[in-house]
Amino acid sequence: MDANQQNEDKFLGYPVPANTVFPVNIVRRETLLGEKFVDIEPLKTRDSLDTTDSTLGPSVAVSALNHVSYNTHNLPAMLAFYQHLLGFTSLPRPNFMFSGAWLQAPGGMTLHLIEAEGDPVPLRDPAEEERAIRRGKHLAFSVQDTEATEQVLQEWGLRYTKFMVPGNGQQQIFLYDPDGNGVELINVN
Repeated sequence: MDANQQNEDKFLGYPVPANTVFPVNIVRRETLLGEKFVDIEPLKTRDSLDTTDSTLGPSVAVSALNHVSYNTHNLPAMLAFYQHLLGFTSLPRPNFMFSGAWLQAPGGMTLHLIEAEGDPVPLRDPAEEERAIRRGKHLAFSVQDTEATEQVLQEWGLRYTKFMVPGNGQQQIFLYDPDGNGVELINVN
């Protein structure tokens, strides 16, 4: 085994120690772009993740949300939406074998935009599905002033829906980004 292979094995977690707690099957793989990765599959699997099962075991020690990623068929439009409309800043991005961008929202959340393969998914129309974003997957960002936010959205010519949160007076504004991902802008009290 050459030095490059040893470094790759060390990075990818090879070899698995003989005294590993759970036996696993490790398979080296490569993407169509030539990126190397490994699939690690436990030889013993569960039928389900039933939350009433007291034998599930320990939890992973998650410390924070690191990033959200979206595939895009229109990177320039997504950059305009997130950078110019919502005020995200550009972050340095590793030289992956595919196009994309890393952005940071005011407040620190990171968004990874990844150039998608295949045909674009048709855009959703908020007028046809006024509750679709509210009750579906979406990113939510806090804004100080919903009236000022609405003025900006109108200047950009963007369609949106607006709701009041029952009991607390918060206003929710919902719209779609250029790739049809749901976005919520909610005022903070």
